[in-house]
Amino acid sequence: VECTVSYPTLPFMLSRLSKQLSAFVVPKPSYKLPPIGITIGRRRLHDNEDGSGDYAFLGRFQHGQGRNGVQRGPDVLRTFLPPTVRTFNPISPLPHRIEQVPVSGNNNTVIHDPKAVGEANLILYKSMLEETSQYLDKNGRLPSILLLGGDHSLGLGSIGAVSTLCAQAVSKGVKGLPFSNPELVVVWVDAHDDVLTPFSTRSGNLHGCPVSPLLGWGEKAWKELKHFDWAFDRKYLPPGQASFVQARRLAYIGFRGDVRHPDILSFSMNEVTRVGMEEVIKRCLQAVDPEGTRPIHLSFDIDAMDPRVAPSTGTPVPNLLNRSCTPSYGLFPPQGTQIVEGLKATGRLVAMDLVEVNPDIGDAHDVNCTLATSKELIDAWYKGVDRSGERGALGPSSCQV
Repeated sequence: VECTVSYPTLPFMLSRLSKQLSAFVVPKPSYKLPPIGITIGRRRLHDNEDGSGDYAFLGRFQHGQGRNGVQRGPDVLRTFLPPTVRTFNPISPLPHRIEQVPVSGNNNTVIHDPKAVGEANLILYKSMLEETSQYLDKNGRLPSILLLGGDHSLGLGSIGAVSTLCAQAVSKGVKGLPFSNPELVVVWVDAHDDVLTPFSTRSGNLHGCPVSPLLGWGEKAWKELKHFDWAFDRKYLPPGQASFVQARRLAYIGFRGDVRHPDILSFSMNEVTRVGMEEVIKRCLQAVDPEGTRPIHLSFDIDAMDPRVAPSTGTPVPNLLNRSCTPSYGLFPPQGTQIVEGLKATGRLVAMDLVEVNPDIGDAHDVNCTLATSKELIDAWYKGVDRSGERGALGPSSCQV
């Protein structure tokens, strides 16, 4: 496909558009999703109380974005957890769209539900930190930590808690930790960078903003909303650190937009396609943790996946042509699981978020495809964990690309 238009007449442009669109049909990706149909048994799903070191927090929360239903994602996804996983429910679902708040630095946009988002993240932060700290003190090691969202605004509370937990573990001199440096590395797998502030967001949806308070950016804008002061308060920050995450310890994988902050490491889908996921993971870790001494948190938004394998999400990114006039696809399940398994192989992956799965979006086929993709990511997280007596079952259906 040529990338120059010498005579931009209407017939010529329509012909060129037709050729460009055909790039998404041929060739088709060879990957096929496994058959899936979700069957949830009648047995009550209850928290495991056997002291397992696998913790899952259910983020039943939707106020960071405008599509109702994402708060129901955790209850569907939890059926894919091994039976030994202990689950926690720190957040109670709230009525949708409670308030709209103007801010001085953004005259064209109101911020949606800042009180709900700020308070929910603080509750999540406190709950995750309390439960995991108790396990650490009792067992002398960290539990594995999984957050099932819910929208991605919960990344603030989740990553904030894990950052503080790891720093406290190092400061306490806990023996046998797989890391010695308290600075948390964050690998943010998302089609979007989520680094906006209340002054720069155009939608007013705070699920596009959690990275900025994690980095300590936009403090004036966040404090104007009044419910995010805690994210900048040393009482909650990791000991001896000015923010939950440092920009040089953050990396994006699967980002499909324009880079707003070139000082943050970003691997676009073009680079993933060009060099392969194994090389991307290698380069990522060499850049953000060259000594291999830091804990890692993986925050995975399902919209990083190709919309053909994960259509049931609130902000999917369509497969459009990029600036080099080649198709830009999202991640496919083998690439997604490769990220999880590649980071786990370091021995320093402490926590993972899986967010933005919305079972109310799309038809049954869309939902089943999205859940099949999500299950592969969860299976990769719990690879090696005994899954006998698993609570979620897979039945026959057709879901392929």
